Amino acid sequence: LVHPREIIAARRHSLALLGQRLAAPAPGLLRESRLRLGALAARLEALSYHATLARGFVMVATPSGDPVTTRRDAGSKRSLVLHFSDGTLGVRPEAERTTPEQISLDL
Repeated sequence: LVHPREIIAARRHSLALLGQRLAAPAPGLLRESRLRLGALAARLEALSYHATLARGFVMVATPSGDPVTTRRDAGSKRSLVLHFSDGTLGVRPEAERTTPEQISLDL
């Protein structure tokens, strides 16, 4: 018969080997996960409307926050909110002009 101490020692040794096998790939897995997370964060930031605003675009919304996506919708609202990268600006749409304004080039 095998003495219980020998069984316990063998199991401890097996457990230690399993622990080493689990611990060995952990730093590499963490490094890969960090890289993937960083890439996903950069992608999310690029797709964020905040990044679009930072490039000079404006988001038009109603005062309640609903986006306005067409000129017709904008013209039917009494007031609008323009969202810039550095803040917001409340505006009121004007009536549609039938002819474009001509700027003067007085030289």
